[in-house]
Amino acid sequence: GDHSSMPKTSGRSRHKLEPLSESLLKPQRDSTSNIDHSMTHYGIYFQTDFALSGLDVIDMSVIRRLEEHLGKVGLMEILESYLSESEKSVAQIQSSFSVLDFKQIVFYIHSLKGGSGTVGANRVAAICKEINSICKLPVHGSKVETIEIMLQQLEVEFAKVAQFIRQQLP
Repeated sequence: GDHSSMPKTSGRSRHKLEPLSESLLKPQRDSTSNIDHSMTHYGIYFQTDFALSGLDVIDMSVIRRLEEHLGKVGLMEILESYLSESEKSVAQIQSSFSVLDFKQIVFYIHSLKGGSGTVGANRVAAICKEINSICKLPVHGSKVETIEIMLQQLEVEFAKVAQFIRQQLP
């Protein structure tokens, strides 16, 4: 009689597992917002990583050109002023974001983007451009989260630029 009871048991346990797996899947299936967010996040990461992959932290040809035109001292002055102005901008962008003031973010992003372009900080400039266009979009579910991720990337990339510049400064 053992053999006949075994298939029944395995059949029964299979039924017991199904509702469990159903209930595990259900929350995800129902809350489309979660799936949307995760897709948006991955989208952003791939998009910006792809956009940044061809760019240097600092484009050395820009630095060389600046040095040719301005001399070593002039270059140092520009780098120093970029560093102090941009650190202020990054701080302002963060505090504007904390109160979700997108107009202010756009204002400071614009100045950071300009300065970054001048010194060849192309990755920072590229992220600024992205943040700028996202800020100008109408508010939607993932806008704030999207900007938050972009700002984290901005901080990481700006830190690399700042480190590079500090190494150049006397």
